[in-house]
Amino acid sequence: MTQRGAVFRTVPRRLGYRVTVVGLELPDWAAPFVDAYIAADTDAPVLTDTVRLLAQPHAHDPFGGVVTYWDHGVVACAAIGTALGLPAMSPAAAERVRNKAVSRDALVAASVAQPRYARVSDATSLGEAALLVGFPAIYDLQAKRRRRQRGHAVRRAGGGNCQPLEWSPRPS
Repeated sequence: MTQRGAVFRTVPRRLGYRVTVVGLELPDWAAPFVDAYIAADTDAPVLTDTVRLLAQPHAHDPFGGVVTYWDHGVVACAAIGTALGLPAMSPAAAERVRNKAVSRDALVAASVAQPRYARVSDATSLGEAALLVGFPAIYDLQAKRRRRQRGHAVRRAGGGNCQPLEWSPRPS
């Protein structure tokens, strides 16, 4: 059994919950581990239709909560959970933890100490950021194509080279 399968099969059942997957499709790997599937767009910019669709099964057999396995679903889970009256962080809090730039702004506003950092959006700002942050430095290249095809590469720069530390493509 895969780690994902173990999480979906054992943990909820030990806690007395059923697993319902909501999304555009049911991933093949998840099918053996779930009790129900509801086809809905959880990546829509506005989730009104998705919440309306989920309200009926929730009224009939109340959900215990809304969780995601993928980090790009954190904001949607917060919005859906809040709309259905389930225990959930606010969508604003979800956005703060999901978006590095927004997280940094919140930490600065709260006077929380953190390492030097700079946002980079083009080659000019990369040079300015290097002068501000210094070397060695860690930078995160984010590919923001279509919402479901995001990914990022984290690299260390300094000492005359650039070494990949991590590559994490998002599932399609």
